Amino acid sequence: MVLLLVGAAMSFKTVISLSQTPQMMADWILTLTADPLILLLMINLFLFVVGMFLDAGPAIIILAPILGPSSPAWASTACISRSSCAST
Repeated sequence: MVLLLVGAAMSFKTVISLSQTPQMMADWILTLTADPLILLLMINLFLFVVGMFLDAGPAIIILAPILGPSSPAWASTACISRSSCAST
């Protein structure tokens, strides 16, 4: 059953990647709020809801291309605005 979900997730990932949906979703995610911590909270709540319905493997395969392009924008802003980030 899990292999069927992973196979369907791989084909779905290919279709959404070819249609440029991840970039459109990343742009939309970044326009939701200006505060990076609120944005991280909203993404965590979204991942919590997705995790209730999908197994971890297919969820990562489907959501990584969508959330990946938006991560540098909010991650660097959150780290710069907080003093608790580890220096690299």
